Amino acid sequence: IGYEMFFTYSPLVEVEGISFFKNFRVSQTAKTTIFEIQQVLQDNYGSLENWREIPVYFGARIEFAYATFEILSPRNLPVWWHPNNSYPLVREPEYAQSFLDHHFENAIFMKVPGGNEPDFGFLPDSVVADLLVNYDRVDYLSIVVFYKK
Repeated sequence: IGYEMFFTYSPLVEVEGISFFKNFRVSQTAKTTIFEIQQVLQDNYGSLENWREIPVYFGARIEFAYATFEILSPRNLPVWWHPNNSYPLVREPEYAQSFLDHHFENAIFMKVPGGNEPDFGFLPDSVVADLLVNYDRVDYLSIVVFYKK
């Protein structure tokens, strides 16, 4: 997904304390991202035991956070938004409406490599517009969190 994001030639590091990554090494950026997501979840929902069915959306490149933090992925949404690759383009309006109908409490995205903007990937314009209008944006080092107003 871009040099020095999750791929790196730099030395890899361990992600201590998160069982999903036990015996696994990642880039420093990946580790920072994982711990920032964990902090957001803890700040908003308390301990891991409360997270299974929380109304959170994880954006492009961090879809693994559902498995990492044992959170059920949202029903009736593609886990990976890529029209004509992971779903037929004709279904995109249906999926976009399903996203809006979820009324997520928060949505978490990576920052665009080398920039400060959220990486919305291939999310439909109607979904991005909803996030920009109906959510408050909070920036972290490697992620952007949108909190429902």
